[in-house]
Amino acid sequence: MRGESEIICILCPMGCRVELTSDGNGNVISVAGNKCELGEKYAIDEYKFPARILTATAITQSSKRKLLPIRSNKPIAKDKLLECMYHLPQVRIKPPVKMGQVVVANIANTGADLIATDDMLE
Repeated sequence: MRGESEIICILCPMGCRVELTSDGNGNVISVAGNKCELGEKYAIDEYKFPARILTATAITQSSKRKLLPIRSNKPIAKDKLLECMYHLPQVRIKPPVKMGQVVVANIANTGADLIATDDMLE
């Protein structure tokens, strides 16, 4: 069954409303409404594999700092984000940690690592 989707492009400040038409089997038939080629690519990617960077905080074993900001090193499929969040309460990060250091490898078997977005020396 043929379907239409409106996807708002977020790659630039214009925020184009891109109309995407599919054949119902996951194949894109047409893309319209984008003002640049980035919008077309974004809409197709968002339709085929909607994913987001996961940002959160994790509990630490530090006596001075209770939470450490973390994020995924690559986008995670939207349907896996909640599963990833369920793993976070079990995570306890032990200092020292440097910004960019992997603190959880391959979260929920997504292929994405969670990395520290700040230093935590003690």
